[in-house]
Amino acid sequence: MSRVLCGGYVVLDVVHGPWGLRRAAGGTAANIAANLCFLGWESEIAARIGDDPAGKAVVADLRTVGVAVDALWLDAETVTPLIEHSSRDGVPRYRYGCSECRRGAAVHRPLPEKAAFDVLNAGLRDVFVFDRPCRFNAVVAEAHRAAGRHVVYEPATKASSGAHRRACAAATIVKISRPDSETIGDRLPPTAEGEVRIITDGAAGATLELNGDCRRVPSPRVAAVDAGGAGDWLTAAFVHRLASGSELADALDWAQAVAAMSTLYPGARGMSSSISRTSMYQRAGRVRRGMSMRTGDMATTSSRARRGSCPRCGLALPRLAS
Repeated sequence: MSRVLCGGYVVLDVVHGPWGLRRAAGGTAANIAANLCFLGWESEIAARIGDDPAGKAVVADLRTVGVAVDALWLDAETVTPLIEHSSRDGVPRYRYGCSECRRGAAVHRPLPEKAAFDVLNAGLRDVFVFDRPCRFNAVVAEAHRAAGRHVVYEPATKASSGAHRRACAAATIVKISRPDSETIGDRLPPTAEGEVRIITDGAAGATLELNGDCRRVPSPRVAAVDAGGAGDWLTAAFVHRLASGSELADALDWAQAVAAMSTLYPGARGMSSSISRTSMYQRAGRVRRGMSMRTGDMATTSSRARRGSCPRCGLALPRLAS
């Protein structure tokens, strides 16, 4: 069984829909770890979140889907970011922090650099995926790159050019969305020799670049319900297919089909909570062959706010001092 370690942005995703609300671990690192677990990998996550109700909900959800959380720090001085996730006409909408109780409007806090050595002492994984160019992630990435493992970097923040250069130098694969490329692309170094760079354009497809050769890989057309999290599905599916021995273009083509399939379900991880892995393979194959697909059968299970909880995010409200 292949092993992956994901480091970076982890949040509590509160997905709103006509069926109510559903809470799940979210953010790039958590989504990719959970998605690869769904695809049969042994997944781990390394990040810092708060020792608060949102953080405990994140841990519980990741454990439920099989992601190892030994390197997920719950810090009493940190607030777990919370994102309200909804969609309209297939376009995802995000709001940072709960609009009702105002909790969770927090920024990412990286793990300290020294924690990287504890993670590395547990052994190298087959793949390391990260989306924040902090020192912790850089040390872990460089160790994996030096050992000949795949390292995937997804730049998505306006960090310094130096931090991006170090992260890209440690990566074998750099994946970035077109919007992020337009805002922070000038902070990234040119594509290095031997580096795979992928620029995604949502429903318009993706561009694959290697050693100066660029190839356009189209995306299948589907009637999207919610495109949120499709990029994380693409990363997970691409890594999975690559590890299975596929060529780059074939891996990206299959990953585009999986990502397109994911948009038929609400929430970043709605597909994995609604259908089996076997069914996903079958449906993604049909999408890849150009067959039309209707909206998926959505999982109807959702959380209801209990008494003493916020009606918007469902988290327990702080008790008032008597």
